[in-house]
Parts: sequence; structure tokens; C-alpha cells
Amino acid sequence: MMMLAWAILAWQGRADPGTASASFALVCILFAALSVVLLAPLTRLALRIYTGLQRLRARRKGLAAAPEPEPVPLPRGLALRIGLLSLARYLAVLAQFWTVAAGVGIAMSFFQIAAAAPLGQLAGMAGFTPGALGIQEAGWLGAFTWVGLDAVAIGLFVLSQRLIITAYFSALSLLSWLILRRSRAAAAART
Repeated sequence: MMMLAWAILAWQGRADPGTASASFALVCILFAALSVVLLAPLTRLALRIYTGLQRLRARRKGLAAAPEPEPVPLPRGLALRIGLLSLARYLAVLAQFWTVAAGVGIAMSFFQIAAAAPLGQLAGMAGFTPGALGIQEAGWLGAFTWVGLDAVAIGLFVLSQRLIITAYFSALSLLSWLILRRSRAAAAART
């Protein structure tokens, strides 16, 4: 949500590339710092909401409610590492999007992909279809139209991104299946 706010302010404000880069770096640093302070209370809040929903569900079904679980301790050092890893993951995803665009010949600035990515990812999170199929693409369509890409470039990016993600998860699934099959065969041989 921080990156979405940054994207709206930077893009709508027509920030120059230098200002956009500096403010992007500032938001990244702010995210890491806020994760140290806010991750533990937000985790407790999420746990309370989850427990409340579970109790409501149990009441509707006439079941006994499960006891509230103990909050997980979250030291500041761990919260910082989680925040930094989350930030690294986000930056890797941005790099992935940017390289996919470059790989299929779409000329796009980092500022454009950084401004469009929060909208595209938000659409993916809101998706209720398997793999957010269609919803993710609609989010990218809106995001890339907003940052000034033409329809052909958007279509090429969306199709390429979906194909790459599908190929990646297919390869990962095949590898996982082979490892599982091998470990089951080894376990069967031991017994």
C-alpha cells in the first residue's frame, strides 16, 4: 500500500526521474523501518481478527470455539529481517517485470514499471479466479494505460508475463513431484 501511495503521488505529481528515484528509495527505507515497529502489533491484530472469525464460524455451526492462540513473539531484529526480506522480494519482482518487458522489446522506464506494479499486484491480490486469471491482466491493463503504454505493448507484456509465470510454476511443480517421488521410493526401500 505504501508503494501504491508513492506511485500515485509520484506519477500524478509528474515527478522528474531523480525525484522519483529518491522518493522511491525513501519509501523503501521507511517500509523497512516501519516493519520493525509495526509488524508485531499488526501480527497480534491479525491473529485476533482470525480468532474472532473462527469463533463466529464455530458459533454459526454450533461448535465449541477453539481457545485463542498465544501471540508469536516477534523480536525487533526478526521484524527487521522480515521487513528487509519483504523489500528484497518486492524489488526482485519489480526487476522481473522490468526484464520481462525488456525481453519482449517493450521500452519502459523503471519509473513506469515501479508506478504500475503496485496496481498490477493489487489486482492480483484481489483476484478470486484461479491464479487471478483475467483480473491480474485487467489490473496491468489499467496500470500500464495509466503510465502511458500503448495497447500492443500492454498485451505483449501481459501475455509474456503469464506465460513466464506458468512455465516457472510448471517447472517447479515437476521438480517437486520428482523429488517427492524419489523420497517416497527411498522411504519404501528402507521399510
